[in-house]
Amino acid sequence: MKKSNQFFLFALLFLFVLIIYFPAHQAGFVTDFLGWQNKFNQEPITGALTTFGWHANQQASVFFFYLLYKLFNLNGWPWYISFTLLHTINGFLSYRLFCRILKECSVSNASITAFIGTLLFLLSPYQAEVLVWRVCVHYLLSTLCILLVLTLTWNFLQTRKGKDLWWMQVIFLLSLFTLEITLITPVMIFVLVIIHHSIFNKGTMTWRNILILLAPQIIFIGGYFVINKLILGQWVGHYGADTHFRLSFHDIFSNYFRYLFKYLFFTRYFEHSLKMKIFSTAETTSGIAVMLSIFMLLFLYALIFYNLLHNRLRIAGMSLLLFFISLTPIITLYMVTLMHGENDRYGYLASIFFWMTVSVLFAALPKRLFYGIALILILISVLLLWQTNRWWCENTKIYYSLLDDFRWYEKDEVVILNIPDNYQGLYMYRIYNEPSGFKEALALIRKKPFKGQMRDVTQFNMMAKDQGVHVTVDSINNLTVTFNQYGNWWWWEGIGISDYENEHYKVDFEGNAYHLLLKSLKPNSAIIYQVGDKWEQVNADWRH
Repeated sequence: MKKSNQFFLFALLFLFVLIIYFPAHQAGFVTDFLGWQNKFNQEPITGALTTFGWHANQQASVFFFYLLYKLFNLNGWPWYISFTLLHTINGFLSYRLFCRILKECSVSNASITAFIGTLLFLLSPYQAEVLVWRVCVHYLLSTLCILLVLTLTWNFLQTRKGKDLWWMQVIFLLSLFTLEITLITPVMIFVLVIIHHSIFNKGTMTWRNILILLAPQIIFIGGYFVINKLILGQWVGHYGADTHFRLSFHDIFSNYFRYLFKYLFFTRYFEHSLKMKIFSTAETTSGIAVMLSIFMLLFLYALIFYNLLHNRLRIAGMSLLLFFISLTPIITLYMVTLMHGENDRYGYLASIFFWMTVSVLFAALPKRLFYGIALILILISVLLLWQTNRWWCENTKIYYSLLDDFRWYEKDEVVILNIPDNYQGLYMYRIYNEPSGFKEALALIRKKPFKGQMRDVTQFNMMAKDQGVHVTVDSINNLTVTFNQYGNWWWWEGIGISDYENEHYKVDFEGNAYHLLLKSLKPNSAIIYQVGDKWEQVNADWRH
């Protein structure tokens, strides 16, 4: 493809992504972002050398994150352009890689096949968390590095140019300090080498290729774990060895198949009961056994009759294998199926290979049928992604409206009876190990800190713009807080909450309500609750 045509294609893809993410251009400065913002405000750029105290070695991505914050602060426009640009670059790199592989392997309709796979990746509704939530820049950067490494690997296998090998190793070394998911890159390279050998029949060069490509990376990975031990005090950072190596045959294969269902059927957008039925199929022992048997039979068939397979099927199989390999680093982590958005970032890299597999397979059909199926999939993706970005937009309006509506700065103490943890599953005021996420947002987002004490009694999942609670005074120091609508439940630190008691109050939950017994309250205080995008106050006279 001519450079002018490549530029036009990139510009077209970038325009698509800009348009569909426009509703969420000011969104995403929530929850974990505030923690990083606080670190960036207090420490110089040299803090990136230790990832600002975060228990992971992500120096490269955190350095980039720091620069974005210092350059743009909370101005959503440049963040929106930067994230959509990185996303488009990732899509364009995947297009070029697969277009080249398909063409050089003499697969027909290579350009349109790779283009449709790229569109399905770029416009997938599951990318919104990475593109909108501003702490997810490391997923964009790590994916960029992996795609560059795979592209350079294919270049080297085809041309044997030393500069491709050199740059590939440099980028891989850098990628290790973006996100731990890049540790699976050597496995992906191994698959690429084997497929290349099987198609181009390079003879004894295969094992030499593997040694040249992978030996430096194995050394780099060993050094990376030593650095983990020296800096973090443990070999495995981020969530730790107990989480990342929590090996359970049932849970691991269940998650593999749930991710497959999630992407194949857009399952997280289904009505709750149907969604749970689909996902539960991959959670039962019998369901796992059936799915695993199917894949094992297909794998054995591919091995036995590999030499008879069309190159299209070989490349589709390679892409599907890369999909499962990309999921491996996160497969032991909790997969959220209940609501929208949360933890979709884990599958960002894998979704490239999933949608390319789909496109390569469907391209074997008659053209009209292939284009019809592709159009349907793209339309579904666009509609769901647009809806998700509209939710992010509504989320942001409510988030800032609640900050602007706070008017109790003169109080010594404020008790918040309810506050949204999320809106349609998209993060709002979630916080961990702190008494109030709202107080943190007042200081860092509104930049007007509240100096008194503030506590959130509980959080909840907000599903519509006007949702909230009402308060009944039972007796002195006793309140009942009840949802104004059905379909919500009480949350704390990202999960459901149960009865609890501390030195300030006792809380007993009862269905869509809870009973609050206040033990202590300062004279100059206020008790407030949220309804829609505004705050209401419990009349102070109720205590007398």
